[in-house]
Amino acid sequence: MNPPRRATPDDFAAIAALWNDAYPNWRVTEAEIVRDEETIEPEKRPVHWLLDEPSGFVAYGLAQHDLGAYDPRRWTVVVVVPPALRGQGLGRGMFDHIEAWIRSEGADDCTTRVAESDERSVLFAKSRGFVEQKRDFESVLDLAMRPKNPFAHPEGVRIVPWAQCDTPANRLELHRVFELVRVDIPRASPPVPLTHEFFCEQVIGDPAFDPATSHVAWEGEQIVGVCWGFVSDVPGRFEQGLTAVVRERRGRGLARAMKRIAIEAAAERGYQSIVTDNDTRNEGMLALNDSLGFQRMSALISMRKTYQP
Repeated sequence: MNPPRRATPDDFAAIAALWNDAYPNWRVTEAEIVRDEETIEPEKRPVHWLLDEPSGFVAYGLAQHDLGAYDPRRWTVVVVVPPALRGQGLGRGMFDHIEAWIRSEGADDCTTRVAESDERSVLFAKSRGFVEQKRDFESVLDLAMRPKNPFAHPEGVRIVPWAQCDTPANRLELHRVFELVRVDIPRASPPVPLTHEFFCEQVIGDPAFDPATSHVAWEGEQIVGVCWGFVSDVPGRFEQGLTAVVRERRGRGLARAMKRIAIEAAAERGYQSIVTDNDTRNEGMLALNDSLGFQRMSALISMRKTYQP
């Protein structure tokens, strides 16, 4: 068996196909992989590995950093083997190769992600020393079943699409609020501050970010809440991202109002469903989604292992 090799841009379409077969609820596109390669600093870029056989690619491996919690010693590794090819040592060979490589790069911490429904992969990770750290539920709302009853709109707050207020000054304000709210969102590792350039390029500059269905809540000249929308590569599906309110304005129904407005905006644009995901520790947002009719799907498990110097 040949050792894994570093992937090239010519492989990115095949990588997206392999990934989406394994994780249909957490899809990626070739364009997204290409964009990461072109816009992320070289030392922070994802590293892709492939295992070739005459029949084609038989295993894929990903080693990457969480850019929102960047630490050069902390890596995430995910291995994908098509179901029909499992049980032949392909995943083991790929993981061992990547683990040796990240160790040579100075890794002292490694995270992986596996689908809750994939018991074989969960056992594989546990056998290599990984311990469960957290779970994220994907939840789906059938827009035909969306709530249509009247809802409260917090007094003194105006909720508008980001497309109507996207200016350089407002981008600074949005970034300020983003840094405030993200520290309260459960995650695998503590967040690190993002530069304004990175925020504009990689967050709201993401080609999937949709200014028309992303909403911000204003109180006077300050943003006090955000509810972001993303275009999906799945026809008829809308992706709802970060929904958050600054601490001082929580408990007033603002998150619910933003979500209801975003839900209607998605329905008006002809979408059939909305998907979102939440850490299981984010009980408040999960309860809100449940009350709006979102149905929880299987979880994605984050698992971690550490290395001794």
